[in-house]
Amino acid sequence: DHFPNGRPPLEQAGVYFTDRATVEKSEKMKVGTCLNPLHTALAVFGCLLDYQTISAEMQDTDLVTLVERIAGESLPVVEDPGILRPTEFIHQVLHERFPNPAIPDTPQRIATDTSQKLAIRFGETIKAHVARGDVDALVGIPLALAGWFKYLSGVGDDGAPFALSPDPRLPLFAEPLTAENAGRLIPPVLRDTSIFGLDLEEAGLANRVLAYAQDMLAGTARAVLELLSDPSLALPGRGESGIRPRDIAILVLRGYEAELLAAELHALHIPAVFTRTGNIFDSEDKIWFRPKRESGAWEEWPANGRLTEWHGSIESNPYQQ
Repeated sequence: DHFPNGRPPLEQAGVYFTDRATVEKSEKMKVGTCLNPLHTALAVFGCLLDYQTISAEMQDTDLVTLVERIAGESLPVVEDPGILRPTEFIHQVLHERFPNPAIPDTPQRIATDTSQKLAIRFGETIKAHVARGDVDALVGIPLALAGWFKYLSGVGDDGAPFALSPDPRLPLFAEPLTAENAGRLIPPVLRDTSIFGLDLEEAGLANRVLAYAQDMLAGTARAVLELLSDPSLALPGRGESGIRPRDIAILVLRGYEAELLAAELHALHIPAVFTRTGNIFDSEDKIWFRPKRESGAWEEWPANGRLTEWHGSIESNPYQQ
């Protein structure tokens, strides 16, 4: 604060004068919580959905829901610098800066060097939630990380290839990333502390990120984003992977109109597949339900019984529920 001719009234233009510690807290709040993580999420999904500006993305309800969810997961662990309130700052970002068409920022530019940004923009928040013991509550952040893996496939939701933005870690995989090889290629990356700032497997978040990424690679990013308002997305599924739509099987035996039930499930954002009982009921061996592989062959019976492994059935009626 040394001005030979006197300090001009910069505070009237919105400039804050404060100490270095407060400046560092404010910068950490911006970079790790209230702006940059949201920018990165919009960047990768913007490329996948063929958006050309951030302001256009903010007209997309699914993307607004995503960044609001990420903000909500970040705010509880951010340190308030005092001079700028995190809640007010993030409100301005979401409702004034990002939607402003006069700021013609592009998702393609922001996606540059994403591998170098994830540890700061998401890793520190994840560490804080691990320390709090509530990492299982995270959904928006794992979705953003999963979206990055979908982005790395170089194929948009429309099925057309697109050019990845420059990044020193590219190519991250020795072969094109697909739904078929994701279970083999992604887990080692999720353990890479140089990318995320921590081992996501040790943090208990790797399976969830992998599950969301596999769903996006097998289908579309949009289809997974649309489920963000579904509370089941945040629940643990097999292992700690999170419930995925294709993991839910509904068997209609009698008593319901299939079309009516399908409509009700669709309203709850639960995809339903109705099948003949012969496709999932083994009437020749143990006379019980078990799934089939894509080849049509039966899956092996659970080694520890159907009460401890993932497949089987629950029989109930309205009086038992």
